[in-house]
Amino acid sequence: MDAQKPVNVEGGPVWIDLGTHDIEGAAEFYSGLFGWEFRGGSP
Repeated sequence: MDAQKPVNVEGGPVWIDLGTHDIEGAAEFYSGLFGWEFRGGSP
C-alpha cells in the first residue's frame, strides 16, 4: 500500500460488519453514539 494514497476517499463507499449476540444492546449503543436509527431484518 502506498503511504501517500488515502485508504478511504471522501464520499466513497464504506462497509462495516458487526458481529454481536446482543442486537438490542448494540442498537441502543450505536444509536446513542452516532444517532443511527435501526429497523429489524433477518440475520
